[in-house]
Formats: sequence, structure tokens, C-alpha cells
Amino acid sequence: MNVDFCKFGRTVSLPSGFFILISTKTFMKIINKKVKLSLVGLDGNAFVLLGAFSKQAKKEKWSKEEIGYVLKEAQSSDYDHLLRVLMSYCYDDGCDDFDL
Repeated sequence: MNVDFCKFGRTVSLPSGFFILISTKTFMKIINKKVKLSLVGLDGNAFVLLGAFSKQAKKEKWSKEEIGYVLKEAQSSDYDHLLRVLMSYCYDDGCDDFDL
């Protein structure tokens, strides 16, 4: 499924899973990366989760604009939205640790 984005009369077709960031300088940038962070086991407080994401993103050399976009989008609605947004930008390769 592709998503069309229109800015300044130009339409850009993006595959699903890609995100657009428009900075204060009005340029477009595609954010298609994730930080290595497991939200499982962290204090469920929204500020703790946002802080953990921000700290890890800085550690992984994300730009201030990219981090700011994710944080702003995460805080744009309710707690469930915050979790969905943060989970979409995080991955955890330690899933092998669990016995199912």
C-alpha cells in the first residue's frame, strides 16, 4: 500500500512504513529507521518512555529533527497512541530470551 503526500504542489508516493518529516526549514526527509530499545520492563510512565527513546536515539546518532518529530507525534494524542508511535520506531533483537 502506497501513501501519497502532497507538498508545494508536488505529490510523492511512498511505500507504507516510510514516514515524512517536515522540519522548520520546510524540507522533506524520509525517516525509515528504528532504535534498538525494548519498551518491555521499563516504567510505564509516558515521560520515562519518551526519555528512554530520546536517549537511545541520540546514542544512535539520530538528528534533533528526527527525534523531535517522533516525540511530537507520540505526544499528539493519548497514551495508547504514544505507545504505538514509540513501538513503531523501536526494535528489540532480544526476543530469543523468552521461552514460549
